[in-house]
Amino acid sequence: MTEWLHIEHGTVLLGPNGDVEADASVWAKDGRIEWVGREDRLDQVPHGESVRTIDATGMTVMPGLIDAHCHLTYGESRAQEEQDLYTSVESRTLRAAFNARKMLRAGVTSISQPGGSYYIGVAIRDAIEMGMLEGPRVFTAGRYLTTSNGLADFYPTSVGVPDGAIGRLTNTIDEMLTEVRVQVKNGVDLIKLADSPMGEYQAFLPDELKRISELTHQLNRRVTIHARGSAEVGAAVDAGFDWIMHGNEMTDEVIEHLAATRIP
Repeated sequence: MTEWLHIEHGTVLLGPNGDVEADASVWAKDGRIEWVGREDRLDQVPHGESVRTIDATGMTVMPGLIDAHCHLTYGESRAQEEQDLYTSVESRTLRAAFNARKMLRAGVTSISQPGGSYYIGVAIRDAIEMGMLEGPRVFTAGRYLTTSNGLADFYPTSVGVPDGAIGRLTNTIDEMLTEVRVQVKNGVDLIKLADSPMGEYQAFLPDELKRISELTHQLNRRVTIHARGSAEVGAAVDAGFDWIMHGNEMTDEVIEHLAATRIP
């Protein structure tokens, strides 16, 4: 059944230009904004469809914020070991649910989670969609694909990358492609790679990036990468990645190449 939301008598921020309209109304149908303004639109709601009204007198109504880089399962950890080793999957799930509610209360209505523990992000996304939890819309990756030289292989080789870690160790193309397939099967929206921690070198081979990008797109998913240095940014652009994260150190040539592709 169609449901309308009518927020009335608020001071409405109209968008990126910062325009303000006082004593205005926002009309939304099934979660999508239909009209904003001062005119009364009640007569345009089809007969029999329900309307829920919120009186926003003395309040400001603003567009929902989007957080494009939000790790719900991490919390405010004091050390990497706290994320990877010393909190259980049950504890991290509860933390993620708490953080999702906190994000929504801060005015964030959509987030991208580019990596997290286990498949908690998938469960949180689905629970929010089913109305079990309060939270923003969630677009989520699983654990980072990394190599022995990438960001998420934090510990000595004798320790390895534990199941509770935020990364998955993939040192061959077969391991990388298998992990993409498994993550897509388990419901991720996004595949996340982790190249070198601070851009010291390029950890993934160009061919590895291309093969991962091809398979991810073949499975109708998006792919992103933690890439701080110029070499890995350029290689990810060449591989057709959908999204480059960080890019702290780039040559002018790579900046121009990235800009020309319009990859965010």
